[in-house]
Amino acid sequence: MNPERLDHQSEINNHEEEQTKEKESIEKIEKSSLGASNKIDLMLLILNRKYATYLGNHDIAESEEHKEKLIKEFTEELNNITTLLNDIGLPYEITAKVEDDNEIIGFSLMVAKERDNLDKIVEADKNEDDKTVGLLLGYPKTAVETYNTPDALDVGTELPEEYTELRKEGMLPFLGFAPSKSHWKEELEWARNNKKIIEESSPSTLNEAIEEYEEHIKKFEDEKREIDEHSKILISNTSSFQELSKTILENQICATDSNGHVYNPDTLIEMINEVANEEKDINDIINELGLRDKVIEIIHNKQKEKHEV
Repeated sequence: MNPERLDHQSEINNHEEEQTKEKESIEKIEKSSLGASNKIDLMLLILNRKYATYLGNHDIAESEEHKEKLIKEFTEELNNITTLLNDIGLPYEITAKVEDDNEIIGFSLMVAKERDNLDKIVEADKNEDDKTVGLLLGYPKTAVETYNTPDALDVGTELPEEYTELRKEGMLPFLGFAPSKSHWKEELEWARNNKKIIEESSPSTLNEAIEEYEEHIKKFEDEKREIDEHSKILISNTSSFQELSKTILENQICATDSNGHVYNPDTLIEMINEVANEEKDINDIINELGLRDKVIEIIHNKQKEKHEV
């Protein structure tokens, strides 16, 4: 038999074996207990749309009882993920075990198809090399280059009509990156291709992800409307630095800045004390600390409790 024909047949067999393995892995991911967004990230990795990916979960503990509940749930979830990854033969590294970090409970791990790519993303993450991380996550190079710069695009605020259409398309689960202002149309097409691939490979996972996003958005919009209705409560109930500090301490309010850093109640109060002698309006301080919605919500809930009593 012709050697070239043998090589060609071998390539066909290898391709068929790879496709069969991919299909089996997709089915296992689909049936797993992972959240829909984690499922999609893992499927895109399997289908060669990413070189590596993050998996994880986190939440804010509202009480000691809630903290214990989260730790138990996340420990079980992490065990389920590692069992799945071992089953489908993907290398991974746990980058954060289930732990308590300023009342935020969570875990994270990195996964890749090739050990070399796993080592690369772990190293890049340690060095805060966002560009290398972005490229390994499969994001378009044009978007990676403008990440965290004035040339990055916030679709939700800068293109609200486009965002509305993307939401109708069921695209939100695939917009976990910031497009660039110069190439956003091409980059959104890249994201649409990801959606198409998941739709073909696992339509149930796509529907699950869309439903999750819609539930999250609806919950946020409902809370925002309620908060807006009672926005004046903030001014009438938190008219001094002392009152603000008291509210934060009593309700154990945390805040997150634009970089995702979490400030616990004690740190927030220290920050407030540092500026208390400056000529700043209390509402300016609340806005700077990203506390307005949270403080309004807390005050409103306290008032409801009084009425219920």
